[in-house]
Amino acid sequence: MILGVRLRLREGRRLTLGVAPLSRAVFALLFGLSLYILLFGVLFEGEASVLRPDNALSWILVVVTAAGLLYEERWTFDGELRTAEGRFGLLFLARKSRLPFSELKEVRIERYRKGSGQEPATGATARSGPWRTIVRLALVAEDGRIIVLDTAGGLRAEELRRTAERIARTCGLPFRASARPSMDASDSSHPWLRD
Repeated sequence: MILGVRLRLREGRRLTLGVAPLSRAVFALLFGLSLYILLFGVLFEGEASVLRPDNALSWILVVVTAAGLLYEERWTFDGELRTAEGRFGLLFLARKSRLPFSELKEVRIERYRKGSGQEPATGATARSGPWRTIVRLALVAEDGRIIVLDTAGGLRAEELRRTAERIARTCGLPFRASARPSMDASDSSHPWLRD
């Protein structure tokens, strides 16, 4: 995910995995700052318009930070309705997808080395070697589809594991932590990642 995500418990048996409020606050601050920079010339220096060619960079900053502020990526796991609903995109153009828990097989954590196509070596740390360790949280559907919910560096592995376990409990699904299916899961530095 582009922005940091956090798991929040809603009323009843409802979990929401979505953009962290701190990320929203940072984008709101950046948007306000870029809008101020764009309007500074008109407000304080007597420029005739913000549409001048030398304001192109300011316009780009305003558009990019507004898109970041309006971006939404959220998964809601409703234990009462027994559905997982995903919503992602700009707030007013967001795509939705809904999966009943009966179509889901498991919640999975996978660990691999970015850029190498290999499982990290025994004793490797999250930042050792030329490639960085990546951990991803995914739902596995009965038809074999893998729906990636979050991807993070190896330093957030424990946080993603706890999130995956909580989602699995809410959905009544098995939790599995492993290396990617095509890789050797012999890393002893994280025993919970072995099959």
